[in-house]
Amino acid sequence: MKKYKYIVKSQQGQTIEGEIEATSESDASKILISKQLIPIEIKSADSFELSLSKIPFLSILDRVPSKKKAIAIRQFATLIRSGLTITQALSILGDQEANKKLKQVFGTVLKEVEGGGNLSDAFSLHPEVFSSIDIGLIKAGERSGTLDKVLERMAEQLEKQASLLSKIRGAFTYPLIVLIVAVGVIGVMMVYLVPKLKDVYAGFDQELPFITQVMVGISDFMVKFWWLAILLTIALVSAFLAFIKGKTGKRIWDKFKISIPLIKDFLKMVYMARYTRTLSTLVASGVSIVESLKITSNAIGNIIYKEEIDSMTEKVRQGSSLSQAMQESEYFPKTVSQMLKVGEETGEIDAMFTNLANYYDEEVDNIVKTISTVLEPLIIVILGLSVLFILVGIMTPIYSMAQYMFKK
Repeated sequence: MKKYKYIVKSQQGQTIEGEIEATSESDASKILISKQLIPIEIKSADSFELSLSKIPFLSILDRVPSKKKAIAIRQFATLIRSGLTITQALSILGDQEANKKLKQVFGTVLKEVEGGGNLSDAFSLHPEVFSSIDIGLIKAGERSGTLDKVLERMAEQLEKQASLLSKIRGAFTYPLIVLIVAVGVIGVMMVYLVPKLKDVYAGFDQELPFITQVMVGISDFMVKFWWLAILLTIALVSAFLAFIKGKTGKRIWDKFKISIPLIKDFLKMVYMARYTRTLSTLVASGVSIVESLKITSNAIGNIIYKEEIDSMTEKVRQGSSLSQAMQESEYFPKTVSQMLKVGEETGEIDAMFTNLANYYDEEVDNIVKTISTVLEPLIIVILGLSVLFILVGIMTPIYSMAQYMFKK
């Protein structure tokens, strides 16, 4: 499946832009036509385009943070619960929304709904903002007539997701800042201080110690070939990103990630938290198990887990229970399948998924705290050793020269 950008006309004459996943341009066109939209332009989303979403490190400026989206969705639920119609609620949200992207989305969704379209279909035209999980939940709310309750669950899901990401980022932010500052200081020492000392060492009538020779060699390389180091870094990063963007490369990378000692346990906890929380929200909102699994497989974030969930989905479709299908997978803990079996027997699958989601959220939180506690002193020790290496390299020849002069 590839992503395609499109410009279409709705039945009401409204021009709409967005992205869609399809196997080809013709397939994308058929999907859009089936939604009673008239395609004007369809092109691969991979084609070059000067926009914030295409500029590395700036794409975040063109995104809607989960927290902001959660606030908007919770407000939507409150307005619906208070007795307002969907169009009235969307109009209010569009008027008061500060985020430009969300404001635009609510505006186009309002026009689609006013023209007789379904709310879920209108939201599905904006996959860059609303995921397949969001669309699945809204569809369930429309079918069951409990849109306000489903929107509340959707907001809670987004808040949990934002909280998890915030904790993970928070654990790495301070160590990363320390690392960047320290590397900068070491770089300045190697580029400016060591070359000056090299001229001093040249006046010594003796061979420099090995550690000093290594230090001077690194310094010479950084001074003469700094541009090469930057180009190599950019080339390697670009090659890596291009590699993991392809299906084969992504599969290899995702498989590798869950095989790295120490890191694999943390990632598995994150995937299980995401898996159980998503299923909990979907099932509680009235989405069938099979449909919930299909939506969850696309949201898990790891192709290995996606393949496992797709396999489980097929087994459930053929009549197997989810707990049995899950028990046969090596990537899902036996505890989860056992607890799920109890939920199936008692008819409280959604409650069991909620309990599991809360458990994994707490486990991820504990691991993040541990990582943060261990990582900070570890980085300081590594950087301290780096600085010590430079100081020893600087002082050793000076000390040797002082001894030589004293003996004379």
